Amino acid sequence: MTSHPNPRHDGRFLKHQQLLFSKVDTKIQKGLEIGAFDLPFVTPDVGIVEFADHLSTSELKEKAAQTPGHSPDFVVAVDHVLSRTSLQSLASDYFLFARELVEQFTQKPLPVWLLAQIIGPFLAYEIIALLVLHYRLARGSTFPTGARFANALIETSLPTVSLWGQ
Repeated sequence: MTSHPNPRHDGRFLKHQQLLFSKVDTKIQKGLEIGAFDLPFVTPDVGIVEFADHLSTSELKEKAAQTPGHSPDFVVAVDHVLSRTSLQSLASDYFLFARELVEQFTQKPLPVWLLAQIIGPFLAYEIIALLVLHYRLARGSTFPTGARFANALIETSLPTVSLWGQ
């Protein structure tokens, strides 16, 4: 990693950048950084990277000039404008990363209420399914085959659907 003149390369930024570098070899793997604006994690001097954003380079420079604490001098050259190129078409060619996501998810742990909101319905379902199974076994019967398939579908599909819906 080389030193960078961008004053926003502070300790917090460097910590998150090191996290990325510990997981991905940016000199070998081709990366696509989404929303780098004027503070990219990976620059062409430290790795193979292209940049995607919903704005073009010139629009980002205008935005940086008008936004306190940002500088058009450090705005990255956008290779893929996402209003013209689909992210799905790019996803198979690159490892994808976004500084904002790394910062948000490494800044602090998920709040307890969010974990309860995600896990609560699945826990309630499992307890109800266990009680119904216990009730049926106590009466000498098992779960019907259709109910087993429905249970498997619910246990595998709902977590996936809820994660994609976030």
